[in-house]
Amino acid sequence: MRVIFAIHGIRSAKKDNWVYKFADFVGKDPRFKDDLSVPYPYGFLLALDSVNPKTKFDHVKMVMRELRALTGKYPDAGLNIAAHSYGTELSYQAIKRSGEDGKPPIKVNKLILIASIVSAHLEYILALINSSILNYLIGLCP
Repeated sequence: MRVIFAIHGIRSAKKDNWVYKFADFVGKDPRFKDDLSVPYPYGFLLALDSVNPKTKFDHVKMVMRELRALTGKYPDAGLNIAAHSYGTELSYQAIKRSGEDGKPPIKVNKLILIASIVSAHLEYILALINSSILNYLIGLCP
């Protein structure tokens, strides 16, 4: 079993979000018959709020809590993340910072970055690999 966590960018509403369509697709496609797709719609975020350090960190902590809840509920399942735009930054920061709170780092099987705002530079990839990416990183970075 795999858990597939889908997170969107800043300009997506909670309702009619692509993460729900993605979860429906995963639920109906026989290739994913044993998998669980978890949409994570945090709602529309103003661009100015997305660069506010406190707001950003609050969202990172929420993503971290959700990822920890999923790994706690499904400890034998591989955690996979499909992230778009600002969701790539929130996911990256949640994984990278997950060991800073005294709890074990969040282990991720696959991280898929779509229209990523996370830099494709080596230091980011090394930070991810060193902190918690188990298998490999797939990035579609600008």
